[in-house]
Amino acid sequence: MSRKQQLLKRHRRSKRIGLLIVLGLLVICGVWVAWWLPLVLAVLVWIAHEAWFADHLFYSPKDDYQYSFPPYTSQPKVHLSGDRLRLDDGVMLVDDATLVLALRIKSTWLGRFLDPVVELSGGESPDRQPSSVV
Repeated sequence: MSRKQQLLKRHRRSKRIGLLIVLGLLVICGVWVAWWLPLVLAVLVWIAHEAWFADHLFYSPKDDYQYSFPPYTSQPKVHLSGDRLRLDDGVMLVDDATLVLALRIKSTWLGRFLDPVVELSGGESPDRQPSSVV
């Protein structure tokens, strides 16, 4: 079984358990408070799930997502100069070159709600790249 299938299976099991707990809480809330409150809360819970948790299905914060490139791939060095990321002197790039930058991103419990992003600026418009690690 692949890593993605294992994560999906674990997610589905956790989701079933979570749905049963939420359903029980909604029924209790509907009986003890007001009949219409579970309907409103169910919609709010669904919106929160879609907004914050839906894109975290296949990523585990415990894993290290490193990408392998062929050995002949050039690896120009970069350095931080003030608030700018610069290529070392003598590096020549073609106009349509794509650069991949390896970053170490650490997350706390707040990372479940606010995804880390990498902001690139200095061009025509700022660019925000979402991180694939949570």
